[in-house]
Amino acid sequence: FLNMLKINHPIKVTTIVGTYEGQIAIRKPSEHPEGEDAFRKQIEQCKEFFGLNSLIDWQIIYVVDGDDRNPKDKFRQEKTNSIMAKILIEEYPGYLKSGKVKIFEFNQSIKKTIGSIQGGAVVYGMREALRDGSDYMVYTTQDLDTHISFEGNLIKPMFDKKIDLVIGSNRVKDGIIKDYAKTRFIFSTLYNWYVRLMVPL
Repeated sequence: FLNMLKINHPIKVTTIVGTYEGQIAIRKPSEHPEGEDAFRKQIEQCKEFFGLNSLIDWQIIYVVDGDDRNPKDKFRQEKTNSIMAKILIEEYPGYLKSGKVKIFEFNQSIKKTIGSIQGGAVVYGMREALRDGSDYMVYTTQDLDTHISFEGNLIKPMFDKKIDLVIGSNRVKDGIIKDYAKTRFIFSTLYNWYVRLMVPL
């Protein structure tokens, strides 16, 4: 929070959220036992966090990585972006009109051609952010493992002109994460090892 208070001239920050099969995460716990109400909560987090400094113009762009409907699952028979759009229209009409919150669906044919697993959606979202005049862009996922306020730790070093790119990780020492499943931790570890083997870092 303190990092955002130190911003002393107008900037625009865009949070890009790449998602796929997010129909359950955006539902309320009363609608599904694994629901997180993620869409509403991320909007409220942005509003609360960036609202601390009137010099910061915030925006959040959601990009669904293709058609994620599943007719065999009653909770996934509707596209994630369609569910979010309904919430946006009904509960945040001002943000819809101003473009502060935008929702896109990445083209399904392009997704298949390039084999995108959220990567294509993220790039699409970043291009939209640049078109909207964003000064700083932050990518995150739709789950609520990491609070939006941690973006301050990423933006401040760039604002100070010390670096051009910052990578955050919830695997670093003393990292703060919430309800991180063991299976997810194991998968993350294996994937990390794989990337280190394939890419000379």
